[in-house]
Amino acid sequence: MVYIDQVETADVVVLNKADCVSETEMAELKEMVTALNKDAELITATFGNVPVGVVLPSETSARESRALARHAVSVGAKRARQEESGAAEPRYKTRFRVRNVVFRKHNTKPFHPQRFHALLNSVAAFMGLATTTEEAKRGTRFGALRGVLRAKGLVWIADAPAMAVRLACAGSRVELHAHEEWGKGGAGNPRHELVVIGQELEGEAVTALLENALLTDSEYAEFQADPEGFGKKAAQRSEYWCNNHKH
Repeated sequence: MVYIDQVETADVVVLNKADCVSETEMAELKEMVTALNKDAELITATFGNVPVGVVLPSETSARESRALARHAVSVGAKRARQEESGAAEPRYKTRFRVRNVVFRKHNTKPFHPQRFHALLNSVAAFMGLATTTEEAKRGTRFGALRGVLRAKGLVWIADAPAMAVRLACAGSRVELHAHEEWGKGGAGNPRHELVVIGQELEGEAVTALLENALLTDSEYAEFQADPEGFGKKAAQRSEYWCNNHKH
């Protein structure tokens, strides 16, 4: 995930090996990078041939960059207020067809481990990460997730009932991290606070897929009676868990 964070905060992004992709693929890549960081300067290159001054600016240009950054913050804050009030349509929506779908559920049910894993498999398949044809076929069940660029946030999963789980999905990685126990630190009460970012996403369809992955009423009743027992019965071994979790 480190390189995604780098893209999101970079002043300059160099797209090397431009000779290895088609014009269409390069255009799609530029659009994806811009969706993550609309302010970065994009430079295409072959064999890493980039002018030194572009990536290592002089002190004068560094001062200019800081002045421009301060101006951009001021302008950006004004634009953000306009967007928040509804006076302006967010630029990423109109220009790049990028949509944010926020899935925020408090006083709710946890995800069923197996259905949530199937959902993550679909995201992986659409990103080209699925390792088998059968895995890729699963993606067709979740067509609303086609075009996902990133997903991140806290989720509650029934086979880790006491743990706030952080989902991080971007680029070539889909990861689940055990964050901290619910009720401790800044975790608060069990909930879902997830944002899904992608091109031409249909908010209602994406939300419906996530809601369908939650426990049903009968499953939740069983979970409430014995969280650990239900978690063990419904447990799903998943390659998306990082090494800080028992799975």
